[in-house]
Amino acid sequence: MSIVKKTRCLALLAAGALAMGGLAACGGDDKGGGGDSTGDAGSGEQVEIVWWHNVTTDPGKSIFQASADRFMEANPNVKITIVPIQNEDLQDKLQTALNGKDAPDMFQQWGAGEMQEQVDAGYVMDITAETTAEVEAIGGMVAPYIYNDKVYGLPYTGGAAGIYYSQDLFDQAGITETPKTWAEFVEVIEKLKAAGIVPIGMGGKDAWPVGHWLYAFIIRYCGIDVIDSDTANKEFTDSCYLDAAQAMIDLAALEPFEDGWLSVSAQQGAGSSSGLLANGLVAMEYSGVWETGQVQSLTPDGEPKADLRWFAFPQIEGGKGEPGDALGGSDGMSCHANAPKECVEFLKYFVGDETQKEFAEQVSIPSNPTAVQYLATESLKEAATGTGETTYLQIWLDKAFGDSVGEATNTGAVSLLDGQMTPEQFVESLKTAARKG
Repeated sequence: MSIVKKTRCLALLAAGALAMGGLAACGGDDKGGGGDSTGDAGSGEQVEIVWWHNVTTDPGKSIFQASADRFMEANPNVKITIVPIQNEDLQDKLQTALNGKDAPDMFQQWGAGEMQEQVDAGYVMDITAETTAEVEAIGGMVAPYIYNDKVYGLPYTGGAAGIYYSQDLFDQAGITETPKTWAEFVEVIEKLKAAGIVPIGMGGKDAWPVGHWLYAFIIRYCGIDVIDSDTANKEFTDSCYLDAAQAMIDLAALEPFEDGWLSVSAQQGAGSSSGLLANGLVAMEYSGVWETGQVQSLTPDGEPKADLRWFAFPQIEGGKGEPGDALGGSDGMSCHANAPKECVEFLKYFVGDETQKEFAEQVSIPSNPTAVQYLATESLKEAATGTGETTYLQIWLDKAFGDSVGEATNTGAVSLLDGQMTPEQFVESLKTAARKG
């Protein structure tokens, strides 16, 4: 399966649905994974599915629970026990559980190198035979969940990352157009600062939000061919990594972040970087397609932020990246290798029409193309259109590079932004992490 071809197919689906108010197709029928049916949940024997995910706030948390409730009502032999775990805690707890004897039956999955390591360790169920229709319907977003031509998970949401911003604060600063180039982006930062507005929310405490900026710079300076090579070989010899690291240092020199950004969390409470954006205390945050729902969960009334908008990460002159290259990815679920077969049936239902429609209306871009037409907020529509304009969607680099190098990328990003690491030291840290495996 070609990742490039399939990811482009996803982009066309998103753009087509928005433009025509209907559906575009890239092979297969136009039905989503599970449709409105809860399917055949197996033998009829009483089983329990323990489900770990990272959606701890509404509206997403309630949507997950409602999906499980509907499935259990239609399949009385199945009990689904849901364990929502805050994202940063989930990372460590899941790895510990997978290594031990208390692993969940169904768990959060991001695919690519991290998933491949889980598969090689024998933790993940091969669901290829059971999900043919879902894979065909979802299209390119499934690519990170395929390893050695076998399917090990299904995404429920995804698309291109972008810069989410407050239209009201842009208006206050006299910004009439969103920036397309890095020079224009710097001008936006300067205008916001001149208006007494903090330009960028940066949840440095959790590292990965800082990492996202570095990933974007790597995409712009290195291009996809270099990234693909280093995903496979982990050599990191191209000078473009030095350029990307220097760009982080240059960004910090603009002083665009909230006070104390290094101790600010990404999503936990009104004081997090997402909370600051939700409450009008910063103008921008670079994030994935979950941001609309996350911001809504942190507004004072729990309603969507009416002025939230989206634009693509700016182009950088002189870089090797193509204009259509973008950072992004998907959130999905996998079944443990020892999970009951009912886990697969519920996963198929979860990416079906009913739950995906709820996601599109309230939270994020759905993986099921039949639900794209229900996108309700301007920021989600703009993110979907931006996804439609990409020609290559590069999955988060900490997931693509695998655990060891991925962690070094995130921690290195923080050190670069905080002035504690030089570009040369950053590149060496990647090589050291690669040697350690």
